[in-house]
Amino acid sequence: MNYGYYSEVLAFLNDYFMRSVKDSHCLCNLNKIIESSMHESNVPIRSIHQTFIDCTEKFNDYSIQGENMRDVWRKLLDIWQ
Repeated sequence: MNYGYYSEVLAFLNDYFMRSVKDSHCLCNLNKIIESSMHESNVPIRSIHQTFIDCTEKFNDYSIQGENMRDVWRKLLDIWQ
């Protein structure tokens, strides 16, 4: 994934959430953010990250993916915030 291209980042996040988020309401909210972001050619990474964190805390709906995924989040937050 090229971290500088919004379309690649959003496609990666969409795939990641489809595999990781089990609650359908949370997944729908994340998909809405991603879809609107595609139209705006932007990655609102803070909003996406906060929504994801809120869902995981509320529903305990996530298993930690390891250091690799933490590095991905760090890079995304550094580049897109």
